Amino acid sequence: MRHDTLLRRRQRDALTMMVARSMAIRPAQFFRELVASDLCDAGVVSSSGILRDALDEAEKHPKSSRIYTLGYEGRGIGDFLATLLGARVTDILDVREHASSRKLGFSERMLARLASKIGITYHHIPELGVPREHRELFGNLSTVALARNEYRRRIERNIDVLADAAALCRDGRAALVCYERDARYCHRYALSTMLREMTQLEVQHL
Repeated sequence: MRHDTLLRRRQRDALTMMVARSMAIRPAQFFRELVASDLCDAGVVSSSGILRDALDEAEKHPKSSRIYTLGYEGRGIGDFLATLLGARVTDILDVREHASSRKLGFSERMLARLASKIGITYHHIPELGVPREHRELFGNLSTVALARNEYRRRIERNIDVLADAAALCRDGRAALVCYERDARYCHRYALSTMLREMTQLEVQHL
């Protein structure tokens, strides 16, 4: 238990030092430092600092704009950021209602600052999140369709926020970010469908 506490403290200090620098940092160096702090798996990151599988996928579509979605459940901050970089994401659209997390690197301020180090702009859009009392509906196969329909009706009443998110998707390569690893059991699946209808962009769940 003491070892885990010390490791987490060392990792937190390493992240704090990385984001405190005012100078730019190359992706390869950025991810080498994450690997050195046990915040990224060395085996999945290429020499250029990009997740190998994501880089292979990005090479297939080097110029096409699309909407990505990504959950951080079961991912470390290093692998998460490498996945976004490999897909050439330009903007994170954090669609959690509350952008806080006990998982290292995923609270709003830290995630925004880490993303900026590799050229990704962070946007928190809490209006596109899901109230706590409705989240369980998304996690159950028998209620997920109901949850998606209820979510669509609620968001359609806040169309200006949805339009702003659509504009960000059109202008770059945006990724909708939330917690759940499987998009099918997260509201970002329904949200990505709505944004696809508005923008005509292809959706890819990373």
